[in-house]
Amino acid sequence: MRREFDPRFFSSPNSETPSIVEVPLKQDRGLDRSEIRRIEDLISSSAARIQDHVKTLQLKMERHQSRLGQLEAKIDHVTDEMRTKYAQLSGRITERAVHQDDVASLIDRQNQMVRAFETRLQSLQKVIETQQAQMFNYKAALDESRRELVRLKQL
Repeated sequence: MRREFDPRFFSSPNSETPSIVEVPLKQDRGLDRSEIRRIEDLISSSAARIQDHVKTLQLKMERHQSRLGQLEAKIDHVTDEMRTKYAQLSGRITERAVHQDDVASLIDRQNQMVRAFETRLQSLQKVIETQQAQMFNYKAALDESRRELVRLKQL
């Protein structure tokens, strides 16, 4: 004859099939009712301890999940801060590059203006030299004409 115990004692919370524990009766093994009662009590106390242990493990699991969620939130927050700082630094670098390009273009324009001024100055110096040469030629011609006049007056 078989005797079945409450399946909650011997099945895991997730299992669908209850386990069956067979306890032989007196005629099968020669056990009396007191021994059967002692075995049932032992099984009941073991089941209670197992359930307590399961509850403790569930509480620990919940605490660990909570801590993991907090850690994930902190990681997300730090990641967002890093992205923000990276975007700011990237913007600053881009801004500096733009300013450097602006300064470089201003320097190029200034250099072009200096070269243009030097070119004009050189051409003006050539004009001045040419005019000085012409002036010396005119002065020489004038001096020659005066000498010629003085010589003609003396004649």
